[in-house]
Amino acid sequence: MSRDIVVGVLALQGAFCEHLKLLKRASPKVAIDQDGKWKFVEVRTAQDLERSESANCTKKGGQELIGGLDVRVNRNYFGRQTESFEAELALPFLETSDAKGDVKSFNGIFIRAPVVEKVLPVIQGEQTAERAIDEMVIAPSQNPEGEMMEQVLRPVEVMGTLPGRSRMLREKVAAMGLEDEAGDIIAVKQGNVFGTSFHPELTEDARIHIWWLEQVKDMTQQQEKNRSS
Repeated sequence: MSRDIVVGVLALQGAFCEHLKLLKRASPKVAIDQDGKWKFVEVRTAQDLERSESANCTKKGGQELIGGLDVRVNRNYFGRQTESFEAELALPFLETSDAKGDVKSFNGIFIRAPVVEKVLPVIQGEQTAERAIDEMVIAPSQNPEGEMMEQVLRPVEVMGTLPGRSRMLREKVAAMGLEDEAGDIIAVKQGNVFGTSFHPELTEDARIHIWWLEQVKDMTQQQEKNRSS
């Protein structure tokens, strides 16, 4: 691969500058080839967006969903801004830190954080079963084509959990009527879409951004190979 790869950061709200900073720090560790370079640009052309297919405990007419992840999220699951917290996370998809293969923990910063309360079945179109649930907001139907369709129809992978918090919040979980499978799922991936409940950009640890750039590079290389074959 000999061309540059352009990464756009949606500069809608929050710490997009911090994302850009960590992406620039991560890029030298993910070489394209001797000719290609990483380029990072701010994108300011969308309304506030969320990637889940459905959202519980949210206000109708409030923040829109664009879909892309077949999951149901519970907004502000861990509480208000004053209940924000940090936790050491074991994220197996990140690089190991010693000869034994033990994963160095990642400092997760949770601010009014959601949780994935249910992994939904992978379907083409709208999650119509979710619409029947009270106070549920769902994403509009999407109709991707070609390579994007193959990405959308991949299963959801749980990439990280937060042990212990569900047990601590058992009474709260019961009161909110969450399902038995609801755990503290705080990172998921479906095809080329990755989402977290925490803010990796607010740390000095660039490992998630390095991993993400590796995913982008591999996907771009595969797309070019498919087009040339």
